[in-house]
Amino acid sequence: MFSTLTLPSPDAALPPVPDWLASCRADALRRLHDAAPPNSAAEEWRYSDVDDVELESVAFGAGPGPSVRVEGPALDGVTVGAASEFDGPAADSVAQALASTLDDGDPISLVSLVGLSDPLVIDVAPGRTVAEPIRVTIPVGDGIGAHTAAVVVRAGANSDVEVVVSSDGDDVESLEIVRIVVDVASAARVRIAEVCNVGSRVRRISSVVGRVERDASLSIAHAALGGAATRTRFDARLVGRGASGDLRAVYLGTGDQRHDLRTFQRHEAPDTSSNLVFKGALDGRSRAVYTGLIHVGHDARGTNATQSNRIIKLSDDTWAESVPNLEIHHNDVRCAHASAVGPIDEDQRFYLESRGVPPEVAERLVVAGFFEEVLGAFDRSGEGAALRSTVNERLGAGA
Repeated sequence: MFSTLTLPSPDAALPPVPDWLASCRADALRRLHDAAPPNSAAEEWRYSDVDDVELESVAFGAGPGPSVRVEGPALDGVTVGAASEFDGPAADSVAQALASTLDDGDPISLVSLVGLSDPLVIDVAPGRTVAEPIRVTIPVGDGIGAHTAAVVVRAGANSDVEVVVSSDGDDVESLEIVRIVVDVASAARVRIAEVCNVGSRVRRISSVVGRVERDASLSIAHAALGGAATRTRFDARLVGRGASGDLRAVYLGTGDQRHDLRTFQRHEAPDTSSNLVFKGALDGRSRAVYTGLIHVGHDARGTNATQSNRIIKLSDDTWAESVPNLEIHHNDVRCAHASAVGPIDEDQRFYLESRGVPPEVAERLVVAGFFEEVLGAFDRSGEGAALRSTVNERLGAGA
């Protein structure tokens, strides 16, 4: 899926950054060279096309950095800026947020930090409610090497914010590595809406990692509609009592597209809850892989977690794999998972066609209704209508 991904040597010269960020990056690079490369024998990569991924020596393209647009009035109590603008305790806090979400078992997690030049930081003060979404655009690189970008969202105690992250740019041959890190303090409420609608020649590796404290909530909505090949990892780490996480994703494959999704719902404290709803549709010769894990720790009494991934195959030439997993270390929990891969419901198709709806229109209507449970999560941020239009357009294009 991601051919010829290579990395610089541990002593390679990377673009200059502040000392604290350079230290984070150097540490990630050392850990990366000690980590096992992606291998289809490992559970993390078992269903992915990774045998041709090379992790020896790569050139990262500088590429354009993320840009941010804040709607509405001036935002008192919200700081938005490049990580290099932070120093002292603020810089230490950003560094801790970046380092605490790295996973030595996932080389891509480390790759996302190695090539960074300057992450974008959104810092919301305690008690602050942000009325309008904060919109971040990550432009596609110039096709030279790998382009990395990161967004760090830190929400203070009892704050409320929504951040919309979208990837945009020309249809060039490019490898994009994007990392979104979310730190949710006690009783805060954070919503992340990520829209990936890049060109058909773009390969994209991304991750959304959230750490959620006591009585706080994190909601993630993800739409994967474009790209030649995408791999996205989602982590909801519920570390405080009463924390909650909601993960929703819609992914649509047409032509020869590849979608690879990996999720972790990590319950580390008592009385935490999480809900995951992923829905995909595949047409043409596209492929999709979903693997997910609900992990309940030894101290996570009272966990309530659900996980559902469903895929509609619109063509006999598509291929899909859906693998939900549970790992439970406490007996006082409620956990459930569901998975389904199959063709469109013939009863629904017949109902529409019997009332004069053409077959191709009936198919689009069924898929649109199937996706609505997830697309509705984008309405609050104002992205829902555009996504529905894109889905209809892509389905109309077919193979």
